[in-house]
Amino acid sequence: MTGNRVRYSKEQKEAIVKRMMPPNNESVKRIAKEENITEVTLYKWRKEARAAGVATCNRQVELNSFQQIILNSFHQLRFNSLIIPAIKAGE
Repeated sequence: MTGNRVRYSKEQKEAIVKRMMPPNNESVKRIAKEENITEVTLYKWRKEARAAGVATCNRQVELNSFQQIILNSFHQLRFNSLIIPAIKAGE
């Protein structure tokens, strides 16, 4: 079975992994079909890239955006509850 095994160069792997990264965020299923590579192999490459510190999905970006929304809401709430009453009291 190992005789049918295809070896991919570092450059080929990097190009394919890049497709899974932001801003492309192509699905593993789509890439697997287009490149004729098993999904298992692509998930392995993505896992290896993550372990090496490469951002390979948009989940962290989404989380950071959500955290920013929460933080902005907190600051607005704090402003509304502390600053505005103080301004109105000084009028």
